[in-house]
Parts: sequence; structure tokens; C-alpha cells
Amino acid sequence: MNSYFSTFITGFDEVVTNELVKCLKGVEIVLLTDGLIVYKTISSLDEIKKLKFLNNSFILLKKIENASKNSMKNMLKILLKDPSLKNIVRQLFYRQNLKFRIRASIKNQFVAIDKNVLKNLEEKIVQTTRNLTVDRSLPDIEFLITIRSEGFGLAGIQFTSRPNYEKTLEKGELYPVLAYILCLISEHSKDDIFFDPFSGHGSILAQRLNFPHTRIIAGEIDRGLQLKLEKRFGKRVVVTPVDALSLSTFADNSIDKIVTDPPWGLYDTNKDIPEFYFLMLKQFHRVLKHNGVIVILTNQKTVMEDLFIKFKGQLKLEEKYSTLVSGKKAGVYKLKKMGNTKFRVGF
Repeated sequence: MNSYFSTFITGFDEVVTNELVKCLKGVEIVLLTDGLIVYKTISSLDEIKKLKFLNNSFILLKKIENASKNSMKNMLKILLKDPSLKNIVRQLFYRQNLKFRIRASIKNQFVAIDKNVLKNLEEKIVQTTRNLTVDRSLPDIEFLITIRSEGFGLAGIQFTSRPNYEKTLEKGELYPVLAYILCLISEHSKDDIFFDPFSGHGSILAQRLNFPHTRIIAGEIDRGLQLKLEKRFGKRVVVTPVDALSLSTFADNSIDKIVTDPPWGLYDTNKDIPEFYFLMLKQFHRVLKHNGVIVILTNQKTVMEDLFIKFKGQLKLEEKYSTLVSGKKAGVYKLKKMGNTKFRVGF
């Protein structure tokens, strides 16, 4: 059984833990802290690479307790003297010709490494197996030594590679990892009629296609975005021109799951967000089937939580997660429809 550590989006500790145990074989959780999980498993590297709810994953080389920002040099020296490093590297890479680099971080910020220590560690790795060569700019794999704010240090080999989303995503488009987690929270089923009323560039839809379903519907009021969605998804997704505050083309009790990222009102200061969210939830409740699920991502947490009083007995708050989206505080709310009756103000 090998040891690993993986990073994930802050706030989703329980979701990540449950899914990791479900997807991998013989999982043993060693440590769980915000945005990081250390674990053992008999599953292969390829199986871990397939997990779309993780950011980056590493083979664990060493865990050091009581580490501080002044411990980085000592951590590097401990790694230099560690006999297990040679065996792990040789076992993993003896058949592959790869380029590597070594990086260090303290509290998620990259820091410079002492030149002599860095050179000695690079030479030790190269001597372990002649298949590895140093490339500090465009490596295939990365050795990371990191000191966490919780007071411990980790040394590992990164074996996943996530795209640079800042360059590949449209402005305002959700990170695929976050969109995938939102779909996980929604209790996905092969029988789902799934709906995103604020589809935008389609990040949530793209991730929902990874799960079995009956139908996926994209709701979008902007004609330009509708055309982009049709081009991106073809017949895999039904694109519907719709106003999310009326949903006039949708019948009552017709949708199983709604997962969406509605406007936050950060830039459109003329929008009455409390009224907007009230009308939105009223329509969501109407079209949702009994026991149907809504998952909403927003930074309007006070507005959302005030509205729950008006929907008491109609929508039940099952889960709430606090996270960060592009550095901004946000909340994820999982709601379940409690009955088939029509919504009435003050019910």
C-alpha cells in the first residue's frame, strides 16, 4: 500500500473524503485538513489521476512534524539523507525518460531553494536512475517540498498535471474541478433530468456529462452563449432559451436536479439581488420533482439564508459548504424539495 497526498478546493473536506473512499481500493485516511488529504491506497497512479474532484496529487516521500518556515533547509537535508528516496524513485521511473525539477513552498507560496542544497538533491535523484534529467523550466514531473500553515511538512512527487485554467477558460467560467464537485453534491442518478438555468459557458454541463443521466438541459437567456453551447455540446445537451425567473416552457414537477451558478450581483449594481433570488427559487421549487435537489453556488450567502425562512416547509437545506472562488468567499447550498404543493409566500 503506497502513501499519497492530494490537494482540493477549500471547504469540501467531507465530499472529497467520501468520494475518495468510494473510488479507490483499500483507502486509509492518514490526515485531513482544509484543502489537503493524506492517504494510503492499493489503487494505481492511473486510477488516482482519473479523480476529477482533486486538484493535484503527489506520491508521499516524507512527512515531517513540527515544521516551520525556518525548517525548509533542514527538510531538504533530511530528504537528501533519506535512503527510501532512492528506492521510490527507481521503482517509479526506471523505465521512463523524464525531465524533472524540484520546488519548495511555504504556506502555498513558492520560495527559493539554497543553490547548493538544490544541486545536491538534483544530483542524488539523477544518480538514482539515469532516466531522469533536470529541467527547471518545462519538466515532466515535479518534486515538491512544502511546509503547511498547520505546522507540518510534506515532500512528494507530483504525478498529475492540471491545465492552466487562467489561459483556457472564458472570463467568469467555473473551474472544472469545482463544477464537478457541485455535480457530486447533487446526488447524481442515471435517471436524472438535469438542468442548469444559468449555463453560461457550460462548465457545469460539461462535468455532468461525466455521470450517467437521462437528459441534460442548458438554460441560457443570452443568444450568443446559446450558440456557443450548441456548438460545444451538440446533441448531448438540450439548449433552451429561457429566463430563469419564469421558466415558462417547463412544466411543474419535471426536473430531478438543478445545479447552477446564478449571478452574484457584483457587477450589475442595478439588479435587486434579494428579489432576483426569491423569484429564482420560486421557479426552481415549481419545476422540481418531489425530493428533487438544487445545488447553488453564490457569494450572496446572507440573501440565500434569509430566503430559507420564506421557503420553510417547501425547501429543506441539507448541506452548506463555505469555499473560495477566484479569491472571493462563496457558499454552496444543497436544497431538497419537500413536497408537491405550490409555493406560497409565508407558508
